[in-house]
Amino acid sequence: MVGGVILVVLAGLLLWYHISTSPHVASTSAIDGVQCQDSTTFTNKDHIYLQILYQQTPVPVGANIGVRKSCSYWLNTEDNSGVIYAETPPQSTGTTFTLGQFFAVWGQPLSSSRVATISPGNGQQLRIWVNDKRYHGNPAGIKLRSHDVIVIQVGPPYQLPPPSYTWNKSRYPH
Repeated sequence: MVGGVILVVLAGLLLWYHISTSPHVASTSAIDGVQCQDSTTFTNKDHIYLQILYQQTPVPVGANIGVRKSCSYWLNTEDNSGVIYAETPPQSTGTTFTLGQFFAVWGQPLSSSRVATISPGNGQQLRIWVNDKRYHGNPAGIKLRSHDVIVIQVGPPYQLPPPSYTWNKSRYPH
């Protein structure tokens, strides 16, 4: 049993290393409709939490996804906490994004059978949760709304209920 736990932890660490060291898209042109602009022009800011679990082992979402020297994409991360920033300039108020667009900016695939570098093996599947409710369908179509909590689990085993996230309202007011 201890060997199995060690194997799961090592697999999780390898997945995290592969995802965090995968090359990010270097382009500064729009990706899947998501613009890259000077971040000082962003006035609309929403925050979404994304947690990926592989057999109950967290797989961190990388830091600085969508951040370039000259601009930041409207969907980006600052650290590997899992918080996605949906930021737009004033003229783009009301813009709606999807989880698939975030993954496109990240340069990673997302579908009902794959999340980043993880493809469920024999007997495994993806289970997706949005705000503690089971989501059925392609996760790429999930609309990103302020303070949504999205959990993608590859298993079994699955963590039930899925992990929750407590928003720090002073850091993430919107």
